Amino acid sequence: MCVIISFAYTYSSGYSNYTISGLGSGMVKLSAFTACYPYFNKKKALAIGLATSGSGVGTIAPPLLLRFLFDNYSFSGAIILYGMIYSCHKLFD
Repeated sequence: MCVIISFAYTYSSGYSNYTISGLGSGMVKLSAFTACYPYFNKKKALAIGLATSGSGVGTIAPPLLLRFLFDNYSFSGAIILYGMIYSCHKLFD
């Protein structure tokens, strides 16, 4: 997805791609909630809280990384590098 956005010529096409990506992330988080739900009876709130706590770190780290990449590379180069990092993360996730 990030490599495709590096070839975007307008902001609206980039925003639409990230909107679609955000909807997909929301669906993944919803499935994480429903996966935790049947396995925990006593400490269900703690289990769901721990399952969702990683999303906070996941929303803080990428903008910091992108700012570093934008400062050191061009827009296209930064997005391509970010796409490569993201792909490696998803490959080993």
